[in-house]
Amino acid sequence: YITDLNFIRFLYNLTELDLGSNKIEIIKNNTFANLNKLRILKLAINRIIDIEQDGFKNLNKLSILLLFNNKLKSFETKNSNELINLTFLDLKNNLIYKVKINNLTKLNNLFLSGNKLELLHEDYFKELVNLQKLDLSENVLKKIHPYT
Repeated sequence: YITDLNFIRFLYNLTELDLGSNKIEIIKNNTFANLNKLRILKLAINRIIDIEQDGFKNLNKLSILLLFNNKLKSFETKNSNELINLTFLDLKNNLIYKVKINNLTKLNNLFLSGNKLELLHEDYFKELVNLQKLDLSENVLKKIHPYT
């Protein structure tokens, strides 16, 4: 099992990285900063509880991000220029109760099923103008803000 991600910082030419089914708990700042050619990142089936603010720094070419089956309680795109080419984001089967995904104008598919979402605020999905598929099944939704 992989728990430490320091070894990947010198793999500059990677376009796809599969770190699924390991014991990763935290995505630290700048973990993938040297992997600016990366297009597909698979972090599914780990124990991820936290992604630090610059955890996805410099992943401007990333189009697919798989984070399903982890232990995330929230997911937020914090920087306006991170993940700008993301088209597919899978966050299903986490513990997410809060999500704020902004500035991902190319995102087509967003999977949030099997989480703990109770409420959808109006700012949760700002600017997702190309979203074609949104899966919110198997949550505990009680209220959806009218301008969501």
